[in-house]
Amino acid sequence: MAVIKEYDFIQKDTITADEDGKTPVDEPGQDSHGTLTLSVVGGYKEGTLVSPAFGAQFILAKTEYVPTESRVEEDNWAAGIEWEESYGVDVVSSSLGYSELTMLRIIIPMQT
Repeated sequence: MAVIKEYDFIQKDTITADEDGKTPVDEPGQDSHGTLTLSVVGGYKEGTLVSPAFGAQFILAKTEYVPTESRVEEDNWAAGIEWEESYGVDVVSSSLGYSELTMLRIIIPMQT
């Protein structure tokens, strides 16, 4: 698989794999979801899997900070898309979803 560029918007470096000893902390296995989705998009295993983008070049952006769900992740995602676009990407595959944001947990009294 041809990964031609990568950037970690959490650690602000070019390593999207988990890194030990960094602050903020990379959760162990944090990179596994991206690895799995990348294999579905661009992977190849003879006799088993030929993904739709097999043979393509890939640019990776890590934007998820696993310990919390906060709005900065949305900013990181947008920055990642803009960064990838600056290198001329043709297609973006993104896997994310939020059911709640940590910073938005506001207790509102229920009215009876």
